[in-house]
Amino acid sequence: MVFKLFAKISFGLCIVASILVATSEYVGEPIKCEHGTDKIDEELFTVYCWIHGSKKIPENLQKAFECKANVSDDGTKDTIYYQWVVFMLAINGIMFKIPHLLWRVCEGGIMKEFHRGKNARSKLMEDDSMRSNLKIHMNSFKKLKGQKNLGYYTRFQICQVLNLLILILNWWATNQFLAGNFHTYGLEVTEFYSKDAYVRGVTHDPMCNAFPTVVGCSMTLVGTAGKAVPVTGICILAQNIINEKVYLFLWFWFVFLFVMVSVQLLFEIAVLAIPAFRIWVTAQQTGTYTGQMKSYLQFQCNVGDWFLLYQIGKNTNKTFFYNLIDKLSLENQNPKGNGDIEKLISDEASNDNETLEMDERK
Repeated sequence: MVFKLFAKISFGLCIVASILVATSEYVGEPIKCEHGTDKIDEELFTVYCWIHGSKKIPENLQKAFECKANVSDDGTKDTIYYQWVVFMLAINGIMFKIPHLLWRVCEGGIMKEFHRGKNARSKLMEDDSMRSNLKIHMNSFKKLKGQKNLGYYTRFQICQVLNLLILILNWWATNQFLAGNFHTYGLEVTEFYSKDAYVRGVTHDPMCNAFPTVVGCSMTLVGTAGKAVPVTGICILAQNIINEKVYLFLWFWFVFLFVMVSVQLLFEIAVLAIPAFRIWVTAQQTGTYTGQMKSYLQFQCNVGDWFLLYQIGKNTNKTFFYNLIDKLSLENQNPKGNGDIEKLISDEASNDNETLEMDERK
């Protein structure tokens, strides 16, 4: 579940957001500037401000532009990031994909080999197909049982922890990219828009603070006497109308991911530390279990063995999975018959047929 949230949904959301921002940047007019002088062409001034960045309007002038934001005291350009938003979102998406790609390498295609072309999910599986699939699954499980499964489980947990580390890294990188405005962005926006309109009018707007739509820009020209001649104007950053919404959504999505990955890690801790919890999880997959099955899972399977069975259960129907664990527990109970899985399955099927014939005679 968590891998899908990171590798598919989060990756997809970041790429879609990147495409959306790129569309507004390269199809429309992301920036439009006005300087009110004939010393320089406005298009040249606009291109300069787009490439070299701009800075927020001084606080004493912000009321006229309805964009109240915190202004840095050193006068440095603080909005140059906007031309990199497309690439940053793409990088976020690629980072979310890394744990899944690593797991695919570490997993080695085990699940695919277990279920390739076997239709073990089908609830309409015929008896012959059931017996054939059970034999293949039991043989494959026996080959991996023990230390191999433990290694499989350990690699999975490393990738799970990597999901959390990637999320933290993405959060930190985004906050650095937005000059420290991302950490509390969602909370501040929610708080700001919960206030009355009058209060909002005299309060710094967190959206405008992170993504100002009106900025100042200064370009220096060289005059006829060789002296520097500054040209100052204002610019409308239309792209930031998109950016502020994109990052507001991403803030809440990142928080949701933190919650989900925390729940997943708590689940994994419970699986590792509480054998009874593992039995309960398996019972949810099989629908029920016998004392023999419980004993097998609790005493004959380490956590790696259980994890492989759990993965199999997610890719098969309840009836098949119940029969698989039932046959594994029967085989374990009868060590003399360990070498003949097919006979074990055939005997069980024969017993079912005999019972059916007796019922028909009655």
